[in-house]
Amino acid sequence: MEGIQKMKQKPRGRILSIIIVAALLIAAASAFIIYRSSIGSASAYTEFKEAMLEIKKMGDDYAENDMKLQAQHYYSMAGSSVSAMRLAVDHILDMKGESKYLKDVADAEDTNVTAKPTYKDWESIAAISPASPYPYYFEGLIYHIQGNESKAKEAYQNALINPLFSENSAAFYYLSELGIDELSTIRDELAVIESDLYTIFTPRPYGLERHPMNFNDEYLRAKAKDILEKEPNEYTEALRYYTAALRVNPFDAKNYACCALISIFNNDVDAAITCVNEGLWVDENNKELNQIAAWLTQNQE
Repeated sequence: MEGIQKMKQKPRGRILSIIIVAALLIAAASAFIIYRSSIGSASAYTEFKEAMLEIKKMGDDYAENDMKLQAQHYYSMAGSSVSAMRLAVDHILDMKGESKYLKDVADAEDTNVTAKPTYKDWESIAAISPASPYPYYFEGLIYHIQGNESKAKEAYQNALINPLFSENSAAFYYLSELGIDELSTIRDELAVIESDLYTIFTPRPYGLERHPMNFNDEYLRAKAKDILEKEPNEYTEALRYYTAALRVNPFDAKNYACCALISIFNNDVDAAITCVNEGLWVDENNKELNQIAAWLTQNQE
């Protein structure tokens, strides 16, 4: 298994460079968001809702073709994003004295609200999909509305690291100026979309500590390699990061190859075969996957 040993290369410099580049890219942007958020408009919500429904449709399309990982990727991204905005509206309603959407929903079994949510805090919502920047953004928005600019900037910075987010996405401060009726309507619409999504699929937490770089499969692979450098036999721990990388980006054959290799080391040949087969469906000409497939075939005979 000579080729498999390549997994144990030193990645620390790579992790550091990824983080430094990301930090440089967002150095001044969070301050701009503090300004940008203040000039948002009602169209932002409509555009957001339409985008999330389109992402859900992409999940539907993959599900129809029995591409489960890809479908889960899009469902979880839409779910995490919608849940984050719904929780933000819950907080804003609570600030305006309408506590049934936050405190009562969290504590009571029977509450007169539309589509009582399952996910009621930023951590659990972020765990649905590290690929979504919106849990960080909407958490920052609540700090911003509350006047805590230092925490708002920190959360905005974390959102900005993700390339799926830009300063132009920060247009929801206007929500704080809406009345209870308008906010309740938005909240209920989001809750229905949220409920429909979680009827289709059940989110599986990634099992990783929340980190703003967890959207990046290259970063997650580097973390796994770092674990193997420190403890060469920590295959189970490394597999957590390789599996997270695959879920964050199920369109890159490299992630399937890494999961297959570490599964072989972890004496889970069945999992390795599954990873190879699913990876070859994504890229049938991938060199690493074909090499692993040949090795598995030879050693299963």
